[in-house]
Amino acid sequence: MRPHGVLKSMDELGVSGHAMWAYEDDADRCRALVEWCQEGLRQGLRLLVGSARPVEDLRADLDGLDGRDALAREGRLTIISLDAPPPAQVILDACQRALAAGYRGLGAAGHDTAWLARAESRAAMLDLDVHADRAVEQGVPLSALCLVDARLDPRTLADFHHLHACSHSPAGEPSFRIFAEGEQLALAGEIDAFSADALARALAAAAPDEPLTIDCRRLEFVDHHALAVLEELAQRRPPLRLVGWRPAVRRLAGLLELSPAVEWA
Repeated sequence: MRPHGVLKSMDELGVSGHAMWAYEDDADRCRALVEWCQEGLRQGLRLLVGSARPVEDLRADLDGLDGRDALAREGRLTIISLDAPPPAQVILDACQRALAAGYRGLGAAGHDTAWLARAESRAAMLDLDVHADRAVEQGVPLSALCLVDARLDPRTLADFHHLHACSHSPAGEPSFRIFAEGEQLALAGEIDAFSADALARALAAAAPDEPLTIDCRRLEFVDHHALAVLEELAQRRPPLRLVGWRPAVRRLAGLLELSPAVEWA
């Protein structure tokens, strides 16, 4: 089972995992990346590190990785600089090539700060993240680490954080998380008037254009603002099936007379 909640150690990711690491400074970023690489090599993964930053800077982040240059020559480590985040299929194809070459899978780490900071690449970064999460949930041998500067614009950072079932951040856990679980999405945490807009943005990024089931069993608190967001989603792209609600929330939904486009189960 892949990890959920706070990421305490890189070995929690295993061969198939997806997490965000919000770093406090350059030293924290380098330390996290080196530890992730060490664990990926121990797991038998081929490693891919990418970012909008120059390759020389990415190589410098890995100065603490023993045998870095030899790993690159042998094809066990690839460092690339890209102006925009790659389509998810590029990562999945690289995973298949790693398997064909005898590795247990692919480790893909992205320095995502620059891609998230730019409006023109932010949507593509969120799309890549959502598809990577679905792939991991489906058992694809992909260990995906999203590195992001904790000093990023707070709203942008929070929106990205919400899309990860597992994370490390000096700010603590997000108010809620949305992530792939089986063939559906799952919501966890608390959603109220202060986070309802963030929920709407998270659903816009994570919800596929097809019939959707959202498992709400891990939600600890919701109010009518959250229910209104879910109703609006159902009206835009029915059908929407919500499972795992607590009795009190069902009663609240009944009082609000929500749209019949929402199926409560």
